[in-house]
Amino acid sequence: MRYGKEKRERAKALVIAVVLVTFGAITNWCMVNQSLDRPNPYQELYDQLLKPSVQIRAGYSTGSGVVISSTSQATYILSAAHVVGDESTVDVTFYFYHGDTEIKAHVVATDTAKDLALLRTYTYKPYPYVAKLALSTYRPYIFTPIWVIGCALGYPPRPTNGEVTAINSHWEINAPIWPGNSGGGVFLKDTNELIGIAVLVKVYRGQLVSTMGSIVTLQEIYEFLEEGKVVYE
Repeated sequence: MRYGKEKRERAKALVIAVVLVTFGAITNWCMVNQSLDRPNPYQELYDQLLKPSVQIRAGYSTGSGVVISSTSQATYILSAAHVVGDESTVDVTFYFYHGDTEIKAHVVATDTAKDLALLRTYTYKPYPYVAKLALSTYRPYIFTPIWVIGCALGYPPRPTNGEVTAINSHWEINAPIWPGNSGGGVFLKDTNELIGIAVLVKVYRGQLVSTMGSIVTLQEIYEFLEEGKVVYE
């Protein structure tokens, strides 16, 4: 009798185990399929911030840039003057244009005082991901949350985040700016609009302080583009 009872208990435990494993497998399958069907909550950031960002190679220099206008005739990219240096043509990598696509671009204007450069290239058809400039009247406040997007260390575009920390001739931010980020876009977190270009960081006792950076202001960008008569809207 005791052996029969133990046998029934083992069989009962086996049935329960099989039920639990089956239930777990079904639950996991449902969760995986639900996650596959669920829209990416960050897709808008991806499209409006990462995809307009490009890498620029000028001689031995590597930096970043951001697409600000694109038509069937030309695509315009904003960057920093110190990234392109004295080069008349540079190589631009679009990471979201039929895979990684490197295209030659012409340097059409530079302003070393503002540290801005404008590049023009041809993508055969309009590049679909273009950064949106904030209105020229926009002024940030200290503590305004921002993103910085750039090709740090030669990698594809990636974000860092922080706040505006000072407002003077060059707005200052505490979002990390790493080597290779120069020329990359600075975007408002609440609207994803472009308000500046990352250009430099502070140096203290020979060390780069990546969280004390300066950016070219939105008003300087507008002045620069108007001087070059660029259609950017």
